[in-house]
Amino acid sequence: MRSLNAQLDALGSNIEAFRALFNNMATGAVFMKVLLDENGDPYDCQVMMVNPAFEGRSGLKAEQVVGRLISDLAPDAEPVWLDKFGQAVLEQHVVSMEGYSRLMGQWLQAEVVPVPVPDVFVVILHDVTDKVRAEKALKEIEGRQMYLLELKDALRSINEPIQLLRRAAAMLATQLVADRVLYLDIDDPGADDACGTVVASFDGDLPPVRGKQRMSELGLGPKDLEAVAITHSPDVRAGGSNQDRGATCPGAWISVPIMRQGQLVAALIVQRKAAREWTPNEVEIAKETAERTWDAFERASAMEALVDARNALERAVEERTRELRESDTRFRALVESSNDGFWCSDAEGRITEASQGLADLLGANVDELIGRHWSEGLNRSCRDDIIRETGIVKSGRSVRFELMHRARDGRQTWIQVNSSPIMDEQGRVNGTIGTFINIDDRKRAEEELKRSNEELQQFAYVASHDLREPLRMVSSYLELLEKRYDGKVLDAKAMEYVHYAVDGALRLQRMIDDLLTYSRIDTRARPFAPVDMNEALAIAMGDLRMMIDESGAEIIHEPLPEVIGDGQQIVILLENLISNAIKFRSAQPPRIEISAGPADGYWLFAVRDNGIGMEPGQTGRLFQMFVRLHSRHEYEGTGIGLAICKKIVERHGGMICVSSRPDMGSVFYFTLPHGGCDEKH
Repeated sequence: MRSLNAQLDALGSNIEAFRALFNNMATGAVFMKVLLDENGDPYDCQVMMVNPAFEGRSGLKAEQVVGRLISDLAPDAEPVWLDKFGQAVLEQHVVSMEGYSRLMGQWLQAEVVPVPVPDVFVVILHDVTDKVRAEKALKEIEGRQMYLLELKDALRSINEPIQLLRRAAAMLATQLVADRVLYLDIDDPGADDACGTVVASFDGDLPPVRGKQRMSELGLGPKDLEAVAITHSPDVRAGGSNQDRGATCPGAWISVPIMRQGQLVAALIVQRKAAREWTPNEVEIAKETAERTWDAFERASAMEALVDARNALERAVEERTRELRESDTRFRALVESSNDGFWCSDAEGRITEASQGLADLLGANVDELIGRHWSEGLNRSCRDDIIRETGIVKSGRSVRFELMHRARDGRQTWIQVNSSPIMDEQGRVNGTIGTFINIDDRKRAEEELKRSNEELQQFAYVASHDLREPLRMVSSYLELLEKRYDGKVLDAKAMEYVHYAVDGALRLQRMIDDLLTYSRIDTRARPFAPVDMNEALAIAMGDLRMMIDESGAEIIHEPLPEVIGDGQQIVILLENLISNAIKFRSAQPPRIEISAGPADGYWLFAVRDNGIGMEPGQTGRLFQMFVRLHSRHEYEGTGIGLAICKKIVERHGGMICVSSRPDMGSVFYFTLPHGGCDEKH
């Protein structure tokens, strides 16, 4: 076989220009000869010539490759490369292809160009490794974003906390082709080697894991809790082969710590039976899943606690309703003996049953009332209100209103009218049941109560003003006594008594102020209106600026929603919760996180701190007046602040509770209405 140079020389006088072009190309190029079998099919290729650019880009010298077969140089090369080379030579046209070259360790785009020499072709090589990696990274990002969107939708659709974790575990196992995914709740986060209890899992080809697990055995030791632990093969931890460990032991895993307030509270464990290399993208997916699902789990757990409280209340109401039904006979007897008026009517409002009390209130007899519209015995001046309220009852709703009724003999009586629809099996209104109740005594009592409240409010103002003045005088003179006679007339014991007296006067002053605030939640209340919680929080933080700066507190909040309520009282609510978190702080600087989410017509707010926490058994009485879990020598305060918070939240129709553990901080949850919530006094 003649050399390639001899064959090229035979092509003519332009060969020198061709060689100069070949040798000066910026891209790598290789002359190859395809080797054909007896059937004319290509079975191998031989390297004939390489240019300097090929040597520079591949790191291979010409003497290392020229004359050698591709099967020797790259025995594990993809068969498709040889097929494409043969196609270009046999069909005499340019073929372009892209693939990974194990010989050069690069992603290459190759242009296979036949030349006018039998079975010889030129391969022009372009390094596209960066492009392929960029495309792969973009594809991974798009895939991760699509998965996270699907995870977000799945978490939104599940309310039960454990079921939520199980669903997330199954989705993550599918995404990472994992054999097992575990969620562990940490039992003793402060321990050097913490333990976690499996609360939810997805078990594929590995046996189920239950009970407690040590974090150090999962790669989360006390010194590296905030780092993701990644194991690619069992040899890293066990020092043996996979066969030594058994077919059911995991060969590769990812352990993701879930931190709150600087402490390990949970962990996500991803395991695969066979050894494998976890990519950075897979590790990032595991981290994102851990954080998002545990946040959703905490919110769902808080909502479950509130729902349980509401369900307990509904069960109590149902039980009471059952008791009322059982006493129907006694109730009917009571109706007949009552001075109040009871009646039933058909769908048109005509009375079908009436009590003697109704006849007495209207100045008629029972026989006269049967067949008449229930409103005919009332004053014409009330007719517009009656028509409006009757329309509401026909729509299937109960109504209650009050009116002044003038009887035939001229007597005026305040009457409360209660009317409720009677529904048939199809849910249609086929009648009403109602009562006329004489509320003269109640009206007089309300007027008296109103006057009493006004007098009480005035008394509270005067009393607080009159109490403040002598307290200031006592404090001032005691301080003057302390300064003037310190070390001269008064000995150390006397000065100690003076100090106690001043301290007691100041504590009494603070208690008077807190009691006034508590009493004014109703007496000085404002009408409900839209309140931007971001603005309310900014005002509260401004009022507490000195306390925040002195303690070094960090307050973090996500964008907060708009609620319906009394803006001034909501500011007081936030101030009390923030100051409470700063007061009961741990050795670390206070860190307070405020968040909110929708919850069945309300906004559920969470105020999370990293303070000293408390025993769960103490949280039930925390919102009572004057309740203190610590002595005043340890922490100052009157024990009224959280009672004020509870009264404000309940005035807004919401609920407030706390979740806490010692040395784990506390989370105060409360709800405020979305909108359309009428104030109730």
